[in-house]
Amino acid sequence: MVLLLYNTSINESSIYSLSKTSESIDAKQMWLDVNVILNNFIIINLEMQIADLRNWRSRSISYLCRSYDSLNRGGKYADAKPVIHIGFLDFSLEGAIPEFYAAYKLKNVKTGQIYSDNVTLCVVDLNKTELATDEDKKYGIDKWAKLFKAKTWELVIAEDKAAIAEKDLQLQQVLKWAVEHGYSNNY
Repeated sequence: MVLLLYNTSINESSIYSLSKTSESIDAKQMWLDVNVILNNFIIINLEMQIADLRNWRSRSISYLCRSYDSLNRGGKYADAKPVIHIGFLDFSLEGAIPEFYAAYKLKNVKTGQIYSDNVTLCVVDLNKTELATDEDKKYGIDKWAKLFKAKTWELVIAEDKAAIAEKDLQLQQVLKWAVEHGYSNNY
């Protein structure tokens, strides 16, 4: 789980949008792959990006901020829901230290103290699974990355069959659904 949560920490999740995040006529149109509300409290943006358009940093910050700024006029700032943006990238960020999974927060640049936990930006570099840490593996982030990168479902099933059957119910359900819906060939 990319959020570094165990499955038992998740009580409820609901997809609330598979479409654009901007509604204003004058606003730049932005499309997210999936928006989820976790435990009726945290907003999670999930975005897959294959092509490196050299704008990921600015783009991901825009998605994150627009989701956080979801209060209506007169709304209380204390009611703003925390937002986590997770980008699954099929390229490495230019100038970034090679890393499989990275999480960024607002912090004091001098002391390193976290300013707020209300916004978190995560990046999963799908081409760097060999750099997955023990913690990344503990939460199964590497398995999801392999799933996203696989050319066929058979490759995923063959490679991780035992691990999936024993440990990861979500991956098991995704693979079962794929086979049942005829996605067992190349896609």
